[in-house]
Amino acid sequence: MANFRYRKPILTQPRYIPHGEFAGALPQSLVDANDEVALIVNFIVRRQLFGHAYRMLQLDYFDKMPAGSGVFLQPLVPTHEIFPGVHSPGDIDLLIIPYENDALVLDRIMAIEFKVIRAAFSRQGKSPNDFGYTQALALLELGFPYAAVGHLIVSDISPPEYWHEVMSCEILDDEGRIGNMTRVAHDIMPSDLMTRALGWLKANTPSSALGLLASYLSIEGRASIEVKRKGDWIPEAQRASLNPRMQTRT
Repeated sequence: MANFRYRKPILTQPRYIPHGEFAGALPQSLVDANDEVALIVNFIVRRQLFGHAYRMLQLDYFDKMPAGSGVFLQPLVPTHEIFPGVHSPGDIDLLIIPYENDALVLDRIMAIEFKVIRAAFSRQGKSPNDFGYTQALALLELGFPYAAVGHLIVSDISPPEYWHEVMSCEILDDEGRIGNMTRVAHDIMPSDLMTRALGWLKANTPSSALGLLASYLSIEGRASIEVKRKGDWIPEAQRASLNPRMQTRT
């Protein structure tokens, strides 16, 4: 099965949303509450962040994707719309279907179950009430080629006296040349939170086939956090393996 390839032509191209164009709207109440739906959308519209995560989860495929490749993403897919009569899990949190030119790469479909960790400086050891493994194992049973559990992490910032001195540099041009390295103080709690979350996932995973992801999300629109935390943090992850129970009917 390792060399199995399954392709189908793309009959209808989804509309491409260019960088900076309106992608959709969410109720402000969901955003303010760091609701799981809002954070999943936040995660996938940050294309560089999603790209880092997808590369780590599909490490044996991402760097080999030819020119003209990409992925179609659909969050919050009701399971019964794909499998009539099946209601567990209720939703597939994120369905990822790669394509190469005009063909869907069906043997590389990935389904991800997400959980949210709402951490804080005063409670950095907080873990989710539910790791998400029950739903992720159901995805494997349904026959998806790849499945993963992702923990999306949000938090406040650390007091400045707990920041660490790190080296920083400015990228000068498109060739990747950089300026002089300088020492700056930085809040590295997001890195600590991701390392801890991935450690929990690895220690508790019920299947070696599941991909594991811990990704920190800075909160857009909150200047007190964003001014001090510019840019995204590269996620931590363990790659997904091919589901031994993959089914072409899926």
